[in-house]
Amino acid sequence: MRFSNAGGEKGSFDTGRNVRGFAVKFRTPKGNWDLTIRDPAKFPLLIQALSTNTQTGRHDPDATFDYLGSQCRGLCPNTSVFYPTLGLPKTDAFSGHVYKWVKQDGSWVYVKITFKSLQGNYNYTAAEQGSIQNPGQASQELFESIQAGERPGWKVYAQVMTPRDAEKFRYNVLDLTKEWREDLVPLNEIGKVELTQNPTNYFAEVEQAAFTPSNIIDGWEPSDDPVLQMRLFAYTDAQRYRLGANYQQIPVNCPLSAVANYQRDGASSYLGDQGNRPAFDASYAHLAVVPRAYNNDNHTIWKSGAIRYLSQIAPIDFEQPRYFYDNLSPEQKSNLVGNFAGGLSQVKNRNVVQRVLQVVQQASPELAQKIYFAMFASRKAN
Repeated sequence: MRFSNAGGEKGSFDTGRNVRGFAVKFRTPKGNWDLTIRDPAKFPLLIQALSTNTQTGRHDPDATFDYLGSQCRGLCPNTSVFYPTLGLPKTDAFSGHVYKWVKQDGSWVYVKITFKSLQGNYNYTAAEQGSIQNPGQASQELFESIQAGERPGWKVYAQVMTPRDAEKFRYNVLDLTKEWREDLVPLNEIGKVELTQNPTNYFAEVEQAAFTPSNIIDGWEPSDDPVLQMRLFAYTDAQRYRLGANYQQIPVNCPLSAVANYQRDGASSYLGDQGNRPAFDASYAHLAVVPRAYNNDNHTIWKSGAIRYLSQIAPIDFEQPRYFYDNLSPEQKSNLVGNFAGGLSQVKNRNVVQRVLQVVQQASPELAQKIYFAMFASRKAN
């Protein structure tokens, strides 16, 4: 399991307000299974908007909020993760994408995975966050907890939906920016994950760890979520660039099962390059490939239409941010307003500020008004 920030440079504060990475590698007898915004072309742009400025090397509020103001579909992730106190540091985790559970007969259902923290959800306030002097505070707390035998863990839940139910569901199930609310799709407990051992060498077991959603096992398949489809290639491509063509032979990434493929040579080939076995589908050395059954139905027609309109903004895109805000406690609303206004007040471009407030207003006029007045009060005080 690896925790990470998406936008911070190496050595930056791991308590910073940022997208949180939560990746799990399951080593099974049948191979490795890795479990890791709506428009695939927008995903790298989001990460770049959250990263440091290419000229100054510093965080750039103008870029972050300019992206939010011009990409309305990012409103729900931003309001629910960045600007309340969620995710800092004890938190739940979510697969985000929808996947498929597949039976041997070819029948399948959509599934989303949720990890519920057994430590509860403790979050830093903005004041606590600002007072932290140790850039690795969260990493240190986790390391010491594991070292003390406290076994930090998460209960694992699955939300399941049939293809027919997906066609009738209010939200597009292939839309990464839409949650499956628990009151609409119940959680089913399927297991538990515990951390019992720290790495003995940080470089070998953390820096060289590679996770990709294309590492799958029988019974688990990717859905047609376009961002997930992009990641199937992008993550493996990034690992090859970072660690080399044979990154899956590095001990921390190597599966328990025997490897049999046609990949040969390349830098850092550790495992004997599969000996003298032919590197093609020879008549005397076939690879055993067992095709699974497929059920063809009209759901394919629905999927093509569902993906086609994902880049268009509609009023339904503002429902979940509105629901999220309306169900916060008064204290949580106050934290959200203060954090959002604090970030937006750093933006120098007034057009960006106005555009962001217009986007927020479509979800909640009350929230937009409170953010505006909080910014005005902050400027007046300074």
